[in-house]
Amino acid sequence: MNYFYCMTKFYSFIKTAILSTIYFYYRISNKANKKVLIKSELGEYKYRNIRVPSRIFTPLTSSKKPMGNLSVMIGIFQEADFQYCLIYDVFVKSIYRRRHIAEKLIISAIKFLRKEKYNSVIAIIRIHNKASIDLFEKMGFEIVKEEDLFSYERKEVLHFKEPVLVARYSITNDEK
Repeated sequence: MNYFYCMTKFYSFIKTAILSTIYFYYRISNKANKKVLIKSELGEYKYRNIRVPSRIFTPLTSSKKPMGNLSVMIGIFQEADFQYCLIYDVFVKSIYRRRHIAEKLIISAIKFLRKEKYNSVIAIIRIHNKASIDLFEKMGFEIVKEEDLFSYERKEVLHFKEPVLVARYSITNDEK
């Protein structure tokens, strides 16, 4: 039991040391600032018996290996005069983190949604995911208090079992 605990701690330390070395290498080699190819493809999100079209953004390495993904789906509770989308499943593999890849994914998604003439995009984030909350705030999303949620946002939140926050970004009001 004690041996197992020590080996687990040792492997954890080795993993941290290796990842730190890789992060340091990318920081000094300036690879973090290089352009990232982002592949965009159609997907589908199944909600109960409804199939909702989605768009999957995948950042690729120079050897075309995926580094993570971000998915955008059309909001399920659309209103006639207001079209919104939902960002979900933002993920960057641990070896590629700290290179602003998630920011580049969000920027790509917003550019795509602007081109498609959507009014707004929301991201539903787990309350305990501080890194995601900070990322979306940095990208210009507004964290919305529960009492300030729009009706469609309230409906989207109801599908989550764990406590979540809503981050809102108005595409029609930005000037980029």
